[in-house]
Amino acid sequence: MMFKWFKYGVMAAAGSLVVGGLMFGSDLMSYLRSSARSVRQTVKDQVPVEFELKRARELIDNIIPELQANIRLIAQEEVKIAALEKDITQSGQELDAQQRKVT
Repeated sequence: MMFKWFKYGVMAAAGSLVVGGLMFGSDLMSYLRSSARSVRQTVKDQVPVEFELKRARELIDNIIPELQANIRLIAQEEVKIAALEKDITQSGQELDAQQRKVT
């Protein structure tokens, strides 16, 4: 029974595409995209503001742990960079001292 409905659905979709292709020609995809965009925008406009705010808060709550981990990683890398810069400075001073000894 389900297969029969599925088969009818596929045939109806194929028939719709053929009829749409005959009616609109090469513009069919443009019409389908415009229709889909219009339906999507209508649905978005129907979503209550409170729900959008709740959704935004949840997205922010999901981002905060990752943001904190990245801030910690940046701080660790800055400490490593400072240590390397200090090491470069010391190496330069030691090189200068050794060059003075040689000359």
